Amino acid sequence: MRVLVTGGSGFIGQHLVASLAGHDILNIDTALGHDIRSAITEQRIIAFNPEVAYHLAAVHFIPWCIANPRETLDVNVLGTANVLEALRRTDVHTVVAASSAGIYGYSLSPFAENDTPIPPNVYGESKLMSEVALQRFARERADTRVAVVRPFNVIGPGDLAEHVLPKIIRAMVSERPLTLGSVWPQRDYVGVFDVVEALRMVEEGPSVYDVFNLGTGHGSTVTELIGHLEAVSGRKVEYTYDAANERPGEGHLVADIGKMYARGWRPENVRHSVALAWEDACSPS
Repeated sequence: MRVLVTGGSGFIGQHLVASLAGHDILNIDTALGHDIRSAITEQRIIAFNPEVAYHLAAVHFIPWCIANPRETLDVNVLGTANVLEALRRTDVHTVVAASSAGIYGYSLSPFAENDTPIPPNVYGESKLMSEVALQRFARERADTRVAVVRPFNVIGPGDLAEHVLPKIIRAMVSERPLTLGSVWPQRDYVGVFDVVEALRMVEEGPSVYDVFNLGTGHGSTVTELIGHLEAVSGRKVEYTYDAANERPGEGHLVADIGKMYARGWRPENVRHSVALAWEDACSPS
């Protein structure tokens, strides 16, 4: 099977590509010199003529996105539009695209897929606009399945960004001072291998537009995350709190995963995913 993966060298993408071994894969990623906004990329996709497409490519580190709103919208919205424009000229029958829980906003209650989005920042806005483009594509291609996933806070091996868990782990491994800000909001930390399993699962189904939350259904604070890390590592995590690192308007963000649960998806608990991330960091390179 011919499979397109955009962002196939990224945190989630690298594990997705590994799970697709044996298929003919076209990986479009900036790490390989590709830009999803370019005409060259569009032509490569058309020439490859994928049967299935996984669209993961995006800029997603929220502090960077807030500091660079124009580039965020350009990559996430126009880049998605360019990929879809290419796919319109192919025989693709299934498109699985990564949106984000960042479209929801914050709430004391878990978010379900049909809840009204209230994006708290430009990153969430960009992903919501990308969903609109995907809905339009689905309306135009009645014979194509379009499945959109909204991952919550993905953790596990291979995350090189300054997200909170790898930031803490890198400080522990290198014995550097650690400063944290927002340690109180509950976030839904879901393992990267569970996310990949879900991506492969939602590929199957009728030719409709559908949306799925990917989380565990349980929220954890950074303080609780540190507790899991201390338990699996046998080390004490020392950090300094700095209010300047608090992100304005922070709140709780937890998934209602009933829809994926009904499909038979069973994500691992947070401690298991923390353990995998720690083991990976301590493995010889």
